[in-house]
Amino acid sequence: WAGYFTSRPTLKYFERTASSLLQTFKQLTASPTKRVRALRAEIDHVLFQLTAAVGLVNHHDAITGTSKQHVADDYVKILAKAVTSAEALIGKVYGTSLLPQDHTESDKYTKDVPVLPTVFTMCRLYNESVCTATQSLQAGETAVVAVYNPLPRARTQQVTLPLNTHARVSVFSVGETALVTSDLLANQNQVSAESAPYSLVFSAQNVPALGSAVFLVRLADKSTASQTDAPAVLKAEKVPVEAGPHLTVSSDQVSVTFNSATGLLESITRLDVTGAEGKPLTAQVSQDFAYYKSFGSPGIGNTATLKDTRDPHLKNIQPLRDADSVNNQPGGAYLMRSATPEEVPTRLAAEKKVDLSVVRGRGLSEVHQQFSDYASQVVRVRDGSPVVELEWTVGPVPINDGIGKEVISKFTSNLRTGEKGRSKCFTDSNGREFMERVFNYRPTWDLEVYEPIAGNYYPLTAAMYIQDTTHDQQLAVLTDRSQGGASLKSGEMELLIHRRLVVDDNRGVEEALNETTGGMSHYPDWIRSGDGITVTGKHYLLLSSVSDGLKEVRTLMDELYLPLVPLFSAEPSTVKHFEALATTAAAAAGSAENKVNQADKTTVLGLELPVNVHLLTLEARSNKELLVRLAHQFAVGEDATLSAPVSVDLFQLLQAWEPVSAQETTLSANQLKSEQLAGKIQWPTEASASTRTTPAVASLTAEGKAEVKKGTQLRGAANAAGSFVVELNPMQ
Repeated sequence: WAGYFTSRPTLKYFERTASSLLQTFKQLTASPTKRVRALRAEIDHVLFQLTAAVGLVNHHDAITGTSKQHVADDYVKILAKAVTSAEALIGKVYGTSLLPQDHTESDKYTKDVPVLPTVFTMCRLYNESVCTATQSLQAGETAVVAVYNPLPRARTQQVTLPLNTHARVSVFSVGETALVTSDLLANQNQVSAESAPYSLVFSAQNVPALGSAVFLVRLADKSTASQTDAPAVLKAEKVPVEAGPHLTVSSDQVSVTFNSATGLLESITRLDVTGAEGKPLTAQVSQDFAYYKSFGSPGIGNTATLKDTRDPHLKNIQPLRDADSVNNQPGGAYLMRSATPEEVPTRLAAEKKVDLSVVRGRGLSEVHQQFSDYASQVVRVRDGSPVVELEWTVGPVPINDGIGKEVISKFTSNLRTGEKGRSKCFTDSNGREFMERVFNYRPTWDLEVYEPIAGNYYPLTAAMYIQDTTHDQQLAVLTDRSQGGASLKSGEMELLIHRRLVVDDNRGVEEALNETTGGMSHYPDWIRSGDGITVTGKHYLLLSSVSDGLKEVRTLMDELYLPLVPLFSAEPSTVKHFEALATTAAAAAGSAENKVNQADKTTVLGLELPVNVHLLTLEARSNKELLVRLAHQFAVGEDATLSAPVSVDLFQLLQAWEPVSAQETTLSANQLKSEQLAGKIQWPTEASASTRTTPAVASLTAEGKAEVKKGTQLRGAANAAGSFVVELNPMQ
């Protein structure tokens, strides 16, 4: 039952981005400013709508991709409506937090505090290079781009803006009062008619925790088109055969080499990590696309099962003999099953060379690969990051041969990760602890193997990795959505990224998993139209030493789940305000150090959290109460330093809200922890440390009317006036 780990990959991606948006929405709308508090009724309405939609799409027949097509379409419709409302309100909240108002912070709080109209917008279709706010810019115009950091620590990340014009463009940091280096790239593969032909890429440096950095993006007019500080358009240039046996691109931290004869990735080198013999850490790593033929497809002559018309639940409890047969069970939305148990996947590139093109910019480099007429990839390295980013595009997957296809991205390395027949990998358990997975083995029972391919696939919420402890190497792949993954041989990892099938697996969906661009007609016809969908996604390849591997993986997991959130405004009044702010800041800055510190003043937190502590939730339950969840991100033994218990001063963290008390609740925050424990059945078990994440509800001052409650101490103590220390153990 491994197919649903990947089924409906676009829905899985939408759920992931909506879940991330939900946390960002909670943070921004928990602002202690009176201007945001004045929006509480509207905030509560939209928050309920988005929370309900995200919760609905996490239903076991939604996120799994095992619903009928028209039901999946309805899930998307509900989620899209909620996301649209949240994006609009985020723009309003962010605008009221940044721009000047007709009142001051010292004014008495009332429900009638005036707020500005929406001044910032968001762009949902970044993965398609679509953003109306930036694509509408014309030569001579300026836009404000604000990037919000939802992580509880400062971070640096490159930002990409879709543009419709190749006019010279410059990026100015308001906080640092300086021009920012940028690259303007021509988009080679536009996935839709609305996709921008160009992308502007620049780095947002040291964006503060739960804070923002603001940039002015200016498109030059004809009179300034020759300015030397603006980038020229970079286009991918095809790599000729005579260029040599290898193609290498590098950033300041990582280098990747391709074999010019095959067009495939060949090796990765960490320039900032020392490996054997004092040389940079290097691993031989290849990546390719292939597909398994789905069992039961008419095109391969498998005998499919008889159609079972009974109730879906009864099918699973009492399967028909034919449907339960090892020989006849087809693949479908639930089940992944290869044509034969030992099938060798078919390469998408067949025996052809993969075409290569290269782009070398000032802050990033790209290698474009064309595997077939329906599969391409951009391999990207960025300055300031050790990650190799692989942006793949697959589809429409052809099925005119009558064969359903399970498309995989396969990584092959020289890491020794287990004896023959006992390869080992690690996969995350719902984004928390990593579980050891051994080929054809289960730790709690004797496994009888029927399907050595599908039977060794596991669900990946965030990542999987392999380790070679002998050579101090770890290779990890992180995902942008839930997928299935396996390690079938030593040194290998493969991830199932797209599925297009032609028969049902008789497990309740009662239609083939065959998503098409035209969708499906309404009852009673249920007829599909259009070609198969095209899916674009990203894998993040990270080579590390074993000692630092989990530190780097867990840090990257947080950064991928909560990326920088760009917001845009081209309104003249907004642009004028930030241009004036930049001028004032530049005049007031007496040194380069002062310039850099301008951006550090925008964080709302009283302290930054270390990399092993995550701020899971920061939500205003009312204008007088916050819901706060903290989590220790490391398991026992994952890191020599970061797996240790860590203490956090909760009141110092939340000092902007002026907290007066805190109470420990259950994880769902609907019952006090003390009440829950009092009513809990006490089973006779050995004492063990709790591994649950425990939220706290902090009462806030509100015009001096907040009631001070005697809350239970959160496994910590109030060790000084105005201080409340919380201690978190690994995975707590």
